[in-house]
Amino acid sequence: MMLTFLESKNGHHAVHSLDFDIVSVADSEDEAWSKLRLAVKTYVEFGLSNGWKDQIVFPAPKEFWDKITPDVSTRILEPITLGDTEKKVIAVHDPADRSLRATG
Repeated sequence: MMLTFLESKNGHHAVHSLDFDIVSVADSEDEAWSKLRLAVKTYVEFGLSNGWKDQIVFPAPKEFWDKITPDVSTRILEPITLGDTEKKVIAVHDPADRSLRATG
């Protein structure tokens, strides 16, 4: 699995983990990424430690995945270690360039 993150910049920096539907917002890009990487790592490792392997992946709604098209800007980032496995990370820039909001 490759982790997919959707980036948005509109006054604040928002990063959305589409694989787990976790969002982080911060005043700087570095801070947003740092907060989200920690949130994803904590979420996955907590799930694994409690035997919830089959319930960990919780994809974001389809409307966010649909933003990934061949013409959007993407980049490969430093991998993230989840448990004892290193996962590749791809960042996709939100073509609408609007802030992401957590729902629920």
